[in-house]
Amino acid sequence: MRITHKIAMEFMLLGEDLDAKRAREAGMVNRVVPTGEELAEAQLMAKILANSAPLVMTTLKQFTQQTLNKSPAEAGIIRRELLLKVRESEDGAEERRAFREKRTPGSRGT
Repeated sequence: MRITHKIAMEFMLLGEDLDAKRAREAGMVNRVVPTGEELAEAQLMAKILANSAPLVMTTLKQFTQQTLNKSPAEAGIIRRELLLKVRESEDGAEERRAFREKRTPGSRGT
């Protein structure tokens, strides 16, 4: 993590261009694709997100927002509470049924 902050600080202070490889090393981008393939990659990511369980996606966003500046212990408590809500939800039950029945779940975000 320290290296990331050093590269980010260097980028901010010097104001020099940062190539994609260096930006990825610094954690400023999560993926690098060849020129001209950006849209296809974005569409692939959008398709994966669109097919993801809505309640799980919402929970992951909440977890990230709520634990960003928390200690590991505090984050653990928040994580447990959020995961229990998902497990006890209608979608959680549907996901388990679908897994047992070897079919795609019909998640509704509830």
